Amino acid sequence: MTGFFFGLESPRRLALVRIGICALLLYDAIRCWRYAIEFYSTAGPPVIVFVESDWHAPIPGPAVAVLLQSALVFFLGTACLGWWTRTSLWISAAILMWLTPLDLTTSFAKNTVIGLHALIVMGLSGAGRCWSLDRCLSAAAKDPPPLISAWPRRLLQLLVCSVYLGAAITKIKNPAFASGSLLEFSLLDDQWGSGPFGLWLSTLPHVPMLLSLATILYELLFPFLIWIDRWRWPMLLCGMIVHTLMGVCLRLGIFSPLMMVVLLVFLRDSDLDWCRDRWAKLFTRCRIEGSRFGGVCRIPPVAAGWSLLLYGVLAAASIGAGFGLQWWQDYYGVFGRRTMPGLVVVPPNEAGRMLTFQLPAYVDYVHRVQFGSRTNGYQVFGRGPFQVGQTLYVLVQLLPSHPELKLEGILIAPDGREAARYTHALGAGVEFARDGFALTDILPEGEYRVILQLDGHEVDRLKFVLER
Repeated sequence: MTGFFFGLESPRRLALVRIGICALLLYDAIRCWRYAIEFYSTAGPPVIVFVESDWHAPIPGPAVAVLLQSALVFFLGTACLGWWTRTSLWISAAILMWLTPLDLTTSFAKNTVIGLHALIVMGLSGAGRCWSLDRCLSAAAKDPPPLISAWPRRLLQLLVCSVYLGAAITKIKNPAFASGSLLEFSLLDDQWGSGPFGLWLSTLPHVPMLLSLATILYELLFPFLIWIDRWRWPMLLCGMIVHTLMGVCLRLGIFSPLMMVVLLVFLRDSDLDWCRDRWAKLFTRCRIEGSRFGGVCRIPPVAAGWSLLLYGVLAAASIGAGFGLQWWQDYYGVFGRRTMPGLVVVPPNEAGRMLTFQLPAYVDYVHRVQFGSRTNGYQVFGRGPFQVGQTLYVLVQLLPSHPELKLEGILIAPDGREAARYTHALGAGVEFARDGFALTDILPEGEYRVILQLDGHEVDRLKFVLER
């Protein structure tokens, strides 16, 4: 255990993770910079973090929010470059811990929490001892990078395992995920779905269920198999595939690339050496100098005092430029340079019509209808033709939010008479209703219809052929 946590190792893997995570958080910070006043200041609608105690971090004014967001952009950039790395990492983490909980709907998400943990851990490590300006500007730039303790990387490894294990337990406790309905609705949702490929996947029978079960299986196995040598690379490749599919099919922000970067903590030095050798063979004209990817820096060494002075001057200039641009544009009219348009008064009759609650049509409560000869959970299989002696199963999936309803299924024989009927009383919020008809030998062969009704209103019709 002592060797596992406190053994010495090269800082290259942590440096790689530092560059990737800081670059992704920098992108997110730049994306949110335009809306800093709305997200984080008293001029916007901040959300209280701990509702029960009414406690929240101090909400800054518009000017302070802009200054803090501009500072976050600068310090994440310098942390990515590895310039005064620990200082940049700690300041970035402090700003993230202050601002993001004030905007639970946009900024404070799972990727923010994981990135914040990584910044704190890397701030306590030697992640800036390799592939950084700090290294290039030091007098020992031509020497191999010094070894660091393994515990920061081990903590990040345990963080990844706990994220997967916690996610798997949460999904197992949610029946809507294992059935595939949660993924299906996410792919169809305008806010979560991300394009034609996800919409196409949601239309394939049983595919959302299979993808959901595969995700749970991966998240359960990863924390245990990743430590076994023969399973390390298969689990890493599975992780890359899972997060690539999530990034393509769903709108998750930087979560997917962030997890792919954090997975790099499971690489070994030999893996980086292999990549270096392949790169050298592929680009023979590009000579890689230095030992074990340490690199030879040709920037003349700079005294720490001058480096700190330049660091402070550029920080002040960048933060000032960010505030100046927001002040000049005055997107929200809080600096007095722009007058925002007043609210439009809605006529009373129009307001009444807008606030009138209208129930949707009964057919809009039904999401999908499936039928088949076999059933398993919330899935049915076998579309026919059907044989005498089988059972026709009808599965109706409704939207998660609906009032109490009465579902009826009516079996219509080829001659037009009613052959059988079933009735279900569905409580509010019940998502699935499964029933069926026994296809006995008294039923003649031919084409049958199934009419589905909600509270007496027809919502769907099915057709199937019965053979002997």
